[in-house]
Amino acid sequence: MESSGQHSVLSNLAVAVAEALDEYGVDGRAIVESVGIDFAFALDPDTRISLDTNQLLWERAREVSEDSCFGLSVADRFNPAVLHGLGFSWMASGTLGEAFARVLRFQKLVNTAARFHSNDLGREVDFVSSMSVVGMSHPPAYVLAILAGIVRLCRLTSGQGIGPTRVTLVDERPGADERLEEWFGCPVIQGCREDSLRFPRELLERPILAANPRAARLNDQLVIDYLERLDRGSVVSKAKEKIIEKLPNGRPNQEEIASAMNMSLRNFQRKLQREGTTFRELLDDIRRDLAIRFISDSHRPIGAISYSLGFSEPANFTRAFRGWTGESPRQYREHLRNGGPAGA
Repeated sequence: MESSGQHSVLSNLAVAVAEALDEYGVDGRAIVESVGIDFAFALDPDTRISLDTNQLLWERAREVSEDSCFGLSVADRFNPAVLHGLGFSWMASGTLGEAFARVLRFQKLVNTAARFHSNDLGREVDFVSSMSVVGMSHPPAYVLAILAGIVRLCRLTSGQGIGPTRVTLVDERPGADERLEEWFGCPVIQGCREDSLRFPRELLERPILAANPRAARLNDQLVIDYLERLDRGSVVSKAKEKIIEKLPNGRPNQEEIASAMNMSLRNFQRKLQREGTTFRELLDDIRRDLAIRFISDSHRPIGAISYSLGFSEPANFTRAFRGWTGESPRQYREHLRNGGPAGA
C-alpha cells in the first residue's frame, strides 16, 4: 500500500500559492515558509516538496485567504513555466487532445500521487483528477487550482473562449456557484463523486495554429530526463526533502530521516550507498548549498541562517562555512556586495 511519505510535488506550485496570497494582503512567502518550505529552495524549478508538506500548504493558504475559491486565484497565475517542461510541451502541441495526452503521460512530474485519467464518452471526454494514496485526498483548493489551471492553459493555447462543457467537484463551496460558473464558462456541479473536466471531442481534435512539433519533442525529452533522474535518485531526493524539513529543528541524524521515510536504518544506508553517497555527505552537501544560497540574500541575518541550517551556535556555522568556501560568511557576503569573486 502506498503512503504519503513516498510522494512529492513540484515546488513551483508553492511559489504560485505565495504569489496568489500576496494579492489577498497576506505575506505569501511567510505562509510558504511557515509549513516548512524554504522559499529560496522552492524557486528552483527542479526542486520538489513532500506530499504531506504540499497538503499543509494548501490547507493553510485556503484558511488565511478566507476564500473557498482560492484555487482560482492560483490558476490565474498558471503559465507554462509553472509545470516545468510539461507546460512548454503543452503549448507546442498540435491539438488540445495531444496536450492532454502529455498531461496523462507525464502527470508524475507535477505530483507523484496524482491520478489523472480520461473517460471516453464518444462525442465528449471526461478528464478526472484523483489521489493514489488510500485514505487521502487532495485539498479542495489544490484540486480547484489544478482543474482551473488546465483550463487556463487551454485558453492560452487556443483562445480565451475555449473551455469545458461541464465541471464536477467533490467538495462543495456554498455561495460560490456563480463565481465558479463565470470562471469556467460552463455549468459547475458541486458535491459530486469525482473532480472532472468535460470537453467536446471536436475541440480536442481541432488543430492549434501555433503548434511546434519540434519544440514539443524537445520539451518532452526534458520531462523524460527529469523523471528518469527522479526515479533514479528517488531515495536521495526524498531524503533531501526530509533533511530540509527538519534542519530548522537542529541537525537531523540518519536514524531520524530513515524513520521519516518509513525505512529501516540499514535499508536506508544501503540505498544511499547504491546511489553513490552517504548520509553524512548528503547532509553536508545540503547545508553547503543552502548556506551559500542564504548568504547571497543580504536580508537574512547570519545568526538566523546558522540556526535554520541546524547549527547549535553561529560560531559552528562560521567554521563550517569557511571549510566550504575558504571565507567566513561575512567575508563571502561582502565580496558579493562589492561585485568581486566570492569564495576561495
